[in-house]
Amino acid sequence: MCLLAAVSTAAPQSDPGSLDYCKTLYDKNVRTIGLKCNAWKQKAFVDYRSGLRRALVAAQNSADFEGTKAVMAEEERFLKEKTIPESSPDGLAPAVAEVLKQYHSALAQAEKRKDKETLELSRRYVTSLETMMKKFLIGRRMEEAGRINDEIKRVKEKIAAIEAAKASKAAGTPPVSTNAPAAHVR
Repeated sequence: MCLLAAVSTAAPQSDPGSLDYCKTLYDKNVRTIGLKCNAWKQKAFVDYRSGLRRALVAAQNSADFEGTKAVMAEEERFLKEKTIPESSPDGLAPAVAEVLKQYHSALAQAEKRKDKETLELSRRYVTSLETMMKKFLIGRRMEEAGRINDEIKRVKEKIAAIEAAKASKAAGTPPVSTNAPAAHVR
């Protein structure tokens, strides 16, 4: 039986011991992780607007004319353009810079969680595939073992790509675009 069966609640309708079953289950779980990550990012997008509102109230309550003006300008720009800057533009008011920093931190956390969950799932899947392949090799069923070997290579490439991206991020390379869909602006 595929070791990933315990991970999903709605498994595909095929033999639980087959490669097709395990592959479908794995791909479904990877998509689910991606959808969760997108939800975390969309929440960060909505939280950016909420953060601007809190920053505006704080600036107003402290009678900070320049801060209030800057937050209002960013909120107006945000509502019009439905985008969030990739980095802090020069001369950004401290209150807006802090909200932007929180947004980018939330995005980074979402990506880390996605990578962690995908790596854990992928490693368990490879272990399951290796166990399955061993049985086919012992039974001299080389065609099935070859298909499983190809799937192991595919997943190991995915693992290597995630680990390379993590290393690249740790080295300080520029982030990927983080603009979330405008439909989540309230």
